[in-house]
Amino acid sequence: MVWGTMNVKAAGAVVLAMLMGACTGGAADPTRSKHECPALGAFPGAMQGGDPPVPEHGNGGYDVQRYTADLRIDPRSARLTLSSSIEAIATQDLTSFSFDHPGSAEPTVLVDDRRAASCEREGKLIIVPGTPITDGATFVTTIETDGIPERGTADAGPGWVQTAASTIVAVGLRGETASWFPMNVTPRDKAAYTMRLSVPAGFAAIGTGRLVSVSEGNPTTYEWSSEDPLQEAGPQLVVGELERIPLRATGRVTSSAYLPRTTSIVTLEDLGVVPEMVAFFEDRFGRFPFERLDVVVVPFDSPDGGTFPGAIVWQASRDLDHVRLAHLMAYQWFQFSVTPVSAGDVWLRTGAVNLAEYLWIEHTDGPAAMRERVRRDLSYLGDRTQPPALIEDPQDLEDFRALFVRGSLALHALRLEVGDERFFSVLQQFTQRYRFDIATTEDFIQLSEEIAGRDLSGFFQRWLFEREIPPLG
Repeated sequence: MVWGTMNVKAAGAVVLAMLMGACTGGAADPTRSKHECPALGAFPGAMQGGDPPVPEHGNGGYDVQRYTADLRIDPRSARLTLSSSIEAIATQDLTSFSFDHPGSAEPTVLVDDRRAASCEREGKLIIVPGTPITDGATFVTTIETDGIPERGTADAGPGWVQTAASTIVAVGLRGETASWFPMNVTPRDKAAYTMRLSVPAGFAAIGTGRLVSVSEGNPTTYEWSSEDPLQEAGPQLVVGELERIPLRATGRVTSSAYLPRTTSIVTLEDLGVVPEMVAFFEDRFGRFPFERLDVVVVPFDSPDGGTFPGAIVWQASRDLDHVRLAHLMAYQWFQFSVTPVSAGDVWLRTGAVNLAEYLWIEHTDGPAAMRERVRRDLSYLGDRTQPPALIEDPQDLEDFRALFVRGSLALHALRLEVGDERFFSVLQQFTQRYRFDIATTEDFIQLSEEIAGRDLSGFFQRWLFEREIPPLG
């Protein structure tokens, strides 16, 4: 989930607590130790996924086919019961393997229904099956936890956010899900998934994927599924005392508003723009990747809002900002469907979501307003930044100027270079060609040249690979 800044408020106001994957209250599993690991054997899987943006993320030696999560959450007591099943194919002989899972919970681990030894080391859940796995074999790892989430601070990262006021729960974009759900956090290993979630009567749940069924009762059980391999954030959800209200549909994509039963500045009338915005961006970016786009209004501090596949999350105490809403919506195409591979490809995502702001301003306020926004962004950049396509250091992924602002200006400059018809054809074919897949800067350049019918190497060299900011248009 893409998430904005969050603050912890004093008691009596909205209180945020972060679950960093740890649980208490269950019996310790003697086969797992946080500090002592069993021998990994002659053929351990790699504990990195070849993913330069975040080197500590990802794992090797297997290819995940499907994640299945069965969860029971009582937001009032904060108890979480999880049984996760991960089906994978070994890409080498394996005497041990790992998943990203930085928490300190002590799960029960089985590989093909047989108990396996496990330990936690440097953000990894390392598993040693009783019998080595042969190259090409399909195997299923089952991981079970049950306990009370440990409470951290809002600065620790949005893996699992719970508000005391209304018991809303949400999860994060990249790596944060692994704090409570072991997985392979790398864009190179997208996978299908199924999630079943049981919550007490009176609570609503919103998750990623297609809503397959809702079994009313106490508890109420929701099931979501996705056969399309989604990006490495994995299954995500929001649970709370929310009222679901369908929004007017414009086309095949359905939308609903989820409003808190407490006070909210955001109204149903405000959210009426969502279906219109989906249709607008389908004309620019191509077919919307999902069957629905819901907007969940939550009563805690997230001044920039958040988003995950099929949903946008907005702060109940903040007026709905349509330009920011456009920004968040664009992630549906340019992260949750088409996912950049490496640090040097991240500008494809950040540039596109900032470009969405330009396009919405042009649509609602006219071309002159958009040109003024572009002028301000150019002034903000100065005369040079890091080259967006040459970023390698993970810390540089926080470089707003190079990735968001220069990235969007590079795309806007391409629009001026090739014209509207070819430019929007590039965006539409890019999201179609790499739908639910990974893509690189080189992929985008090749497609742009293919549609433009000419060499654009000089253009992209200036905008993506050099420090100086080139003239626009």
